Amino acid sequence: DPLTYEQVDITIYAYEDNLRYYGGFGFVFRSNAPRKRFSLHAGIDGSEIINDAKTIRFIYGAHMILDAQTDYKLGLKPGLGFAFGKKEQKPVKLILEFYTGPAPHGAFEFNTVTVLGLGLYYDAF
Repeated sequence: DPLTYEQVDITIYAYEDNLRYYGGFGFVFRSNAPRKRFSLHAGIDGSEIINDAKTIRFIYGAHMILDAQTDYKLGLKPGLGFAFGKKEQKPVKLILEFYTGPAPHGAFEFNTVTVLGLGLYYDAF
């Protein structure tokens, strides 16, 4: 695939109460086609327990990316939803997600897209 590339991301996290902040950069080190090499990303996510048994949490977050390949056009992805199960038991998550910005990685990455979706996340391992 001529659009294939390999990238390394470095991310730093900070935690405060129920919030996690993060930011970092990416560097493309191998590409099958000419590609600008740098990207920046940052975000925040958190959760609030909403029942006494601590098995349901309201979760929320936002992620942004700026990629040199798209001349640093902003990609923004906020989301909110619920996590079912205790935090240490890898709960099932149901998240309403929105994205607006350059189409993620591929032949159409210079096109702007806007997407609304519902995600179901389960970590089996």
